[in-house]
Amino acid sequence: MSVAFAEAGPNVGVGKTIDELHPEDARSEDSDTETDFKLTAAMMQELRAKPKFRAAWRFTLRGPGEPHHESQTTEAEHGFGFNVLWNVHRPDRASFSLHSYDLESLEQRTPMRDHVRGNLEYGKAVELVVAD
Repeated sequence: MSVAFAEAGPNVGVGKTIDELHPEDARSEDSDTETDFKLTAAMMQELRAKPKFRAAWRFTLRGPGEPHHESQTTEAEHGFGFNVLWNVHRPDRASFSLHSYDLESLEQRTPMRDHVRGNLEYGKAVELVVAD
């Protein structure tokens, strides 16, 4: 997968709110019900009981202006994430990160293991190749 950061591009439509995208899930204005996204003990038990399909995931990440980075998850780690984030506070750049995590770090909300962090400027790209 490759992500390029461009200063301009084609218009892909008008943005929508979550309520507009999923009106069936929209809460009423007078509702004080909030969704709790915490992992429950039952969820953790279910995750721990599932068989592992791979002993590890291997990654190659090619960032802008730097040599490629190779890494992999450990046997104890459950999964990984790759993020590219742009926000209005730093409009001239986007950040990217590749991290992995074990179930305990999810349960205890402790930091995940960073493999790579970096920034993209206009015209630059980052590429992630994942292998098992």
